[in-house]
Amino acid sequence: MNKNSKIANRKYEFFYLMISTLQKDELIQYPVIFERETQGVHPFTDYLRDSFKGFTLRNKTYNTIVNFYVNYVIIFLNFIFNESKNKIDNIEDLNLDIVQEFIDIYCQGKLTMKTSERKPNKDTVDKVNTAITYFIYWLCWKKDKAKRKMYKMNYISINDFQTKIFNKRTMNENTYKKESLCHLVPSNPSRKINKRKKVMQAGKYTIERLIELALHNDPMMAFGIVLGAYAGLRQGYVTQMHDRRLYGFEAGLIFNMRFDFKYESLLRDDGRLTSSLKRKCDIPIYPGCAEVIYTYYQFHIEFLRSKGLYPNKYGVLFIDERGNAMTRKTYIRRFKELSKKLEVVITEEANMGISEAISEQRMLSDAFVSHHSLRHYFKQLIEAIEKNQTSVAFFLAQKSLKSQLDYAPPATLTEKVRKCQDEAISVKRIIKN
Repeated sequence: MNKNSKIANRKYEFFYLMISTLQKDELIQYPVIFERETQGVHPFTDYLRDSFKGFTLRNKTYNTIVNFYVNYVIIFLNFIFNESKNKIDNIEDLNLDIVQEFIDIYCQGKLTMKTSERKPNKDTVDKVNTAITYFIYWLCWKKDKAKRKMYKMNYISINDFQTKIFNKRTMNENTYKKESLCHLVPSNPSRKINKRKKVMQAGKYTIERLIELALHNDPMMAFGIVLGAYAGLRQGYVTQMHDRRLYGFEAGLIFNMRFDFKYESLLRDDGRLTSSLKRKCDIPIYPGCAEVIYTYYQFHIEFLRSKGLYPNKYGVLFIDERGNAMTRKTYIRRFKELSKKLEVVITEEANMGISEAISEQRMLSDAFVSHHSLRHYFKQLIEAIEKNQTSVAFFLAQKSLKSQLDYAPPATLTEKVRKCQDEAISVKRIIKN
């Protein structure tokens, strides 16, 4: 049997799995690459852990690693070994023509392994090209324990790569020079742009209507919406919420409430991670929003008890239809269902001449309400009161000019709390009615 027939008969299948380990009661997840019908972890997994050319995936978030690097590398590997016109049987035989073929086909939206049938836009193609460029650079760079090249690339070398220098801006507005790799091959995405709707920056009217809809249609979601709008929590944090994360949740302790998100928790018997945390840290609750959060927290606990869902084994606060801790995917689906109902309500009230509805309806024409819209609202709310970017970053749990541990709320916070409470008072009335 000649080499060509051998290649034709061989089916390669690369995939990745997320491996979970508990370290000091914290759930740590990391991706591992495998090749089907081959024993053990594939050596390509080292790409996900190594540091080279000022680049490493170890300091990136779970979603970034999986969505912007691992997925694209897996698609690329399966293409070059199975679908390319000049498919290879050894990674060392990879050449620039095959890389260009992959990028071109990806640009055209004709890749069979892609889950989406839409033709990708320029931003997506650039992300794919970046991920593949760094992976191929790693192939050329990687050495074994004896300091010998692990992959003796026959047609691509380090000299084929070019770098560019750009200014990287930090949170405190300082800049520093950063070097990155230029794309190994050019991208030629379609000129037709797949225009995506923007995330709508929701106003007070939208927040109130959304909470009302949740209370009447899906009460499990109401507290999550409040956490987004009045604590700035991302959906990944909401679906990682449990009792042990709550501090200061006693009536009247509005200056000491916070969430402990310094670790990820396993909240289901099936071992499935509900979501991942963008940053592992304490998240303070803005004192002006503490009362409305506590009010809806009490409602949420009573709702769970009425359904026989609380207390429970993991102290979980967001539970799906099957009685398991709600995953981020399920939360997004249920939020989208509420958003569709919201659009109907806004349209009806706009037709009735309600000015707030008319204003929101205009924004909905080229934007949509997502859970992240709630975080935008929270940011606008405290920006209007604080007028200080360091304070805003502190309550949004972002990196700021000072260490969050050293940051102390100013003495004038009491007055600011009252302003924020005035803004949220109508939201508290909703639940009491």
